[in-house]
Amino acid sequence: GGSCAEETGQCECLPQFTGPNCDQCAAGYFHPPECRPCECNVNGTVDRQCLPDTPSGQCPCLPNFSGRLCEKCAPSFKNISAGCLNCDCDPIGSTSGECNSTTGQCQCKSSFGDIKCDKCA
Repeated sequence: GGSCAEETGQCECLPQFTGPNCDQCAAGYFHPPECRPCECNVNGTVDRQCLPDTPSGQCPCLPNFSGRLCEKCAPSFKNISAGCLNCDCDPIGSTSGECNSTTGQCQCKSSFGDIKCDKCA
């Protein structure tokens, strides 16, 4: 992952590597020893980082995002383009509090309706 400086003998790492022996992935890279670039969804991750030592490249998702790349909304959240907003399903009228991540439609109990399951059917 790099070469040694003649004067100091210290490793000079290539951009994707770090550590005293250039054998660890630098921030923004994952899966040593290759250290491939991180592909996380910038809006859904903590500091746009992959978890560096995992073969999968799992991104550290914000609580309202999910998926390996934090590319989709977590359960109970909707509208990824708006930053995955809370579904706000009615706790009495909905079956689980989860909604369709695209439409925001909550899963309603049989006697309830509307997008948040807060109206009698």
